Amino acid sequence: MRRLFWFTLGAGAGSWATYRITRFAHGWTPRGLSGRAIGLGDRLRTYAVEIRNEARVREVELRDVLGLADGSAAGPPRAELHGPGARIHGRVLDEDKDGH
Repeated sequence: MRRLFWFTLGAGAGSWATYRITRFAHGWTPRGLSGRAIGLGDRLRTYAVEIRNEARVREVELRDVLGLADGSAAGPPRAELHGPGARIHGRVLDEDKDGH
């Protein structure tokens, strides 16, 4: 009975190892590599679209806060945007959270 148990266990482990090695080897064939590259390209494209969408949302939020929602105002010169007490359309900008 012990021999049957160990034989079955060895056969199962061998089958599993063969499956895993075959699957790993397939990943390094030209077809497997191209599949990975296509998947990576799709993920990067999706990431770029998400970044663009979030940037648009943030831009709308900032335009709202700054009173530029209609897009008609050109805004103040850059010099007014830097330093403590910087102002945009009469509003004082908050300093960064870390005190810089």
